[in-house]
Amino acid sequence: MKKSRYILFPIFLVVFIDNFGYSLAFNLLGPVLLKPEYGMLAAATSVHLKNILLAIIFGVFPLMQFFAAPMIGEFADVYGRKRAFYITLLGITVGFLLTAWALALHSIFFLICSRLITGIFAGNISVCMASIADLSIDEKVRGKNFSMVTALFGLSWVLAMIIGGYIGNPNVLGQFGPIFAFLFSAGLSLINFFLIILMYRDTAPRHAPIKFNFAQGVENIKQAISFKPSRLFFIIYFLWSLGWVMAVQWFPAYAIEVFHASVDDFTTWYLLMGVTWTVGAFFAKHFLISRFSTLTVGIFGFSVMTLCLFLMQWLNIFTLFSIVFVVAGFFAVFAMSSSLNLISISAPREVQGKIMGISQSAQSIAFVFVSVIAFLVSLFTIRILFYFAAFISLLGLILLLYKRTSKTPPAAKGP
Repeated sequence: MKKSRYILFPIFLVVFIDNFGYSLAFNLLGPVLLKPEYGMLAAATSVHLKNILLAIIFGVFPLMQFFAAPMIGEFADVYGRKRAFYITLLGITVGFLLTAWALALHSIFFLICSRLITGIFAGNISVCMASIADLSIDEKVRGKNFSMVTALFGLSWVLAMIIGGYIGNPNVLGQFGPIFAFLFSAGLSLINFFLIILMYRDTAPRHAPIKFNFAQGVENIKQAISFKPSRLFFIIYFLWSLGWVMAVQWFPAYAIEVFHASVDDFTTWYLLMGVTWTVGAFFAKHFLISRFSTLTVGIFGFSVMTLCLFLMQWLNIFTLFSIVFVVAGFFAVFAMSSSLNLISISAPREVQGKIMGISQSAQSIAFVFVSVIAFLVSLFTIRILFYFAAFISLLGLILLLYKRTSKTPPAAKGP
């Protein structure tokens, strides 16, 4: 057990750094493009053009994940998890360095390229999930380890909000603040590379070499639909990603337009949501998963999350609106970790990398849809946003309830 924890440490660190870099970009790149103090865009640039560029910059990252994650996952199944970690961690380091360089040059072109490169190699989350599955002896242990992953998502989010909010302030480090943030991320990624060398022992079963298909993301979505044991769980995870991420991404814009909230106001609630998310992950890990089935925990999480999203649309006081958002984060983590666990236990061990790669493709394409929908809604109104997010979450809950009433077991029997 201690040996497994020792091997899991660098894997958990990969998860932390990947999500930290994503959250940092989410927190910093918006102000960098929208505020003239940073010098990325001329002060006369129209708001419409700024929104288009921001949608592109946020969209290319998950789009590249969609295509790259299945190939990285399959590469890890065939050539080993450790080699996949080597390549992806070095690629992420380059991506962060290029982001810093693009900000220093005030180059939108290189900024888009940097997000593209980082998105490709951030597909190593699928390798992390497969490695965790390899080292988990049963459903309960796997569920606890996946809950730890979701806890790290929360911790990295909180840290990114704190660092991004401080050094992203033009009055602190000026234009160098965002540059420093991405240099810091590159340093963390490089440290993780050496930790993988020193601490990680490969856990993947080896197969014969294969030929990679650059359209594997599309192909694997087809496989997700055709692979009966996991099909429903992929759809559920896609719905969770679409509904919850839309609520999280649009919380600031909704708060500004509907409640006229300040940046400090919604940043504070963002931080609190990250804290409750982290607490929820540890609660699931140490209490719920030990006592209830993964399916039960997932239904519980989806139920309360859906209710919170519906309530948010009806609340007319910003403080109450934000409190319910923070509470939703506590239960959203149950829905996410359960969805991932159900996907993993539905597939045989020897294809865990590929299966978790498909799950990351499902999440990535949901993130792309969020960026597209966000841009389209910004042209009209965002006042229906939380109705939409709640409806999507409700669909995920209905599918889980359907699975509960069906006679088929949640996990497929693999060789």
